[in-house]
Amino acid sequence: MGLVVEIQRFEKIYPQLVNPETLHVFNGQAMMQVVQENNLLSKSLKASFNEAMCTRATSYPIFDEAFQELRAKGHQSTSDQYQEIVIEHLRPLFEKSFATIVLWFGEDVFCQLNLLTLLAFLNKKN
Repeated sequence: MGLVVEIQRFEKIYPQLVNPETLHVFNGQAMMQVVQENNLLSKSLKASFNEAMCTRATSYPIFDEAFQELRAKGHQSTSDQYQEIVIEHLRPLFEKSFATIVLWFGEDVFCQLNLLTLLAFLNKKN
């Protein structure tokens, strides 16, 4: 089932989760672009996790300054580039508390490691 059809189905089944109090986090900018181009989840806040946690070193706590520097170095980019590509797209997750966060990640290893990273972050954040 395609992403557009899956999200349309979600919107019908769970209309209570399509609102400004719910954050939807997508695995990557490509998924986010599909959502935006098709005007899906238009009433909700959205964020994309633009990372590849299945490669390169990491550290704890997740998303702190040391983590960001290590990830940027591993991706052969600067801390500023990492901020722009990864952190800025997740800004709602860091700045606001949500009653509900819906995580849109696939079943492949790439998506699952990204999902586990976010779940570990959310667990620490309570």
